Amino acid sequence: MAARLALVIGGSLGGLFAARLLRSVGWDAVVFERNPEDLTGRGAGLSTHPQLIDILRRLGIDFDESMGVRLDTFIFLDQTGKTYLKAKAARTMSSWGRLYRALRDPLPAESYRLGMSLRHVEQGSAGVTAVLTDGSRVGGDLLVGADGVRSTVREQFLPDVTLNYAGYVAWRAMLEESEVPPDIRAEIFECYAFCLPEGELFLAYPVPGRNNETQVGRRAYNIVWYRPTDPDTLVDLCPSSNRSSISSRRRLSLDAWRCWGTPLSWRGRMWAPV
Repeated sequence: MAARLALVIGGSLGGLFAARLLRSVGWDAVVFERNPEDLTGRGAGLSTHPQLIDILRRLGIDFDESMGVRLDTFIFLDQTGKTYLKAKAARTMSSWGRLYRALRDPLPAESYRLGMSLRHVEQGSAGVTAVLTDGSRVGGDLLVGADGVRSTVREQFLPDVTLNYAGYVAWRAMLEESEVPPDIRAEIFECYAFCLPEGELFLAYPVPGRNNETQVGRRAYNIVWYRPTDPDTLVDLCPSSNRSSISSRRRLSLDAWRCWGTPLSWRGRMWAPV
């Protein structure tokens, strides 16, 4: 008897988890990703939690030292950069790219199809059909919508659901470990660092490097700064969008960046996410 077939729309982490879990219980699962190129290199740092580690192990993925950078200290900084609170708490800091490769690489090549964008879904008594924008049709027993914030699946089945701007933007930077000034590296690099300006949140921590390295000297440093941003300013940051449809990213390269009152001459890749 042939295995039941699941069509997974969206090839990021959510779609990969769905496909791998379905395959682990006897289903066949094929992932359709709209982007024509592999998603490696997207995303940034991720803080891991026991639930994530449990589900990875359920899929046969060992959560060993290659999966991230293990930290045992949280620090909280005031606006002068001084530590006012330090606490012990173990946490492994990973990255989107490291998890993506761990989930993506074991899939057979024919089960992860790039450049395949969904037009709409058709459903009947015999199963479900994904109609793709290139005109092809793929039938299956189950369809999983994992195609992100601009989900074609959700738009078809939940047309009244709209996006609501939360009122803040997350500015991100990812630095090579070698780019972090030595004095700052010695003080905070091996910690999970927080700063809490009024109405804002800043955090930073080490993650696997560009090629998922976790060796000292080859890691990266992930920085996130959540700041309230009014809708008009958001439109200025995303010039191709409007207030009801923030659909693009604008990358910003900054020569100097100021955080918690201390000027840092780090040069990183920064962007305002949707």
